[in-house]
Amino acid sequence: MRVKISVVALLFVLMPGIQFSESANVELVGLWPLDGDITDCSGNNNDGYLDGGSWVKGQIGSSALYLNGLSDGATIPDAPELRIGSEFSISLWLKVPNQTTPRGGYLFSRHGGESSQQAVIYGNKTDIVEFYQNKINGADPRPDSQMIIKDDAWHHIVYSYDGLTWEGYLDGKQIFKTQRLFLLNTDPYPWYIGSANGKNAFVNGAIDEISLFSHSLTDNEVALLYLKGDLIKRCNELSQNGMNKEVVTFLESVINNHANDEEDPHNTRQIKKILLSNTYFHLAQAHKDLNAEGDKVIEACKSAIETNMLSAFCTGQVLADLYEILTTEQYETLFASFLNKSINCLKGIAEQARVLNSNGRFNDAIKFIEVSLGGYDKWRSKNPNVIVTDKKHLQKISRLLLLV
Repeated sequence: MRVKISVVALLFVLMPGIQFSESANVELVGLWPLDGDITDCSGNNNDGYLDGGSWVKGQIGSSALYLNGLSDGATIPDAPELRIGSEFSISLWLKVPNQTTPRGGYLFSRHGGESSQQAVIYGNKTDIVEFYQNKINGADPRPDSQMIIKDDAWHHIVYSYDGLTWEGYLDGKQIFKTQRLFLLNTDPYPWYIGSANGKNAFVNGAIDEISLFSHSLTDNEVALLYLKGDLIKRCNELSQNGMNKEVVTFLESVINNHANDEEDPHNTRQIKKILLSNTYFHLAQAHKDLNAEGDKVIEACKSAIETNMLSAFCTGQVLADLYEILTTEQYETLFASFLNKSINCLKGIAEQARVLNSNGRFNDAIKFIEVSLGGYDKWRSKNPNVIVTDKKHLQKISRLLLLV
């Protein structure tokens, strides 16, 4: 009989000498990529758990969460930084079937009972996304918040509020902007993905990458969030037409346009880093497709990691993608060089192995751990005096995965 083992739990049990500390991000309070689980990638550790659903191809990253409209969803436990009140922004991607009749569902909801609800909802009116709050402190944010979705393609939704100006964006374009004074309830209660409270108002469709900010976003920041999700679509359109060189040109132009962030506000820099990491990853893949020199692929891979170090999970996620692009030797060298900057990525490696395994990719989980062990070995040989629990513990993780 095979017993499922949590790789993350094993890592902490088998590697007690390693401490993982990540600086919390005070503006990006939650970032849930929905790439195989409900992990928070913001650095604030606001991880959620899946109540039901399946993983399908998404707009960003390796997957999106598909919800059946009957019982599927996820829960994110309460945390002080998630209690948004007078300033906030919510960003998410959704793909919903065309509606013939109204059938209201909650996309992203904070619910503490009948007297405390705030949510992005869809379908209460046919093909309409809107913002809802039932216990109104001040003016009602719901009027004017409606945005129309007429097809079953992926769409990007943003609601943003600075304490006075209330704005909504669809696919990077501002749909409404109005003056409105209101305050959301800040009592301690959870967030829900795909339902009102885990019990009713379930959504049928797919949701990808949810971000929650503790203040408003600028037009430029919203455009950057949308561009991140639009990258794959534009690259695929060029590739399908045999325009692989144009893919590289397009990605390099995105990097050149957004690489200089010295004068940007802190929040813009955060969003740019996430965008650039995604862009560098696709650039590495594009170079490989063109059979470019290995150095070009390696440099793009390095940049993909270095530009997005919000959390160990993010780092592990990027590494899990890159190991499929690189040869074993290239990956081991890259991983060894990165360990000099952040031993925390060992945690990310374990978390991503768990995600691969939970998605039925057992062999990939084993390979990913093993090539990472090779990189660790190279790093260890050059850093023999660094106090870290010996590599044999990582080897135990690899062997124990065989029991899964």
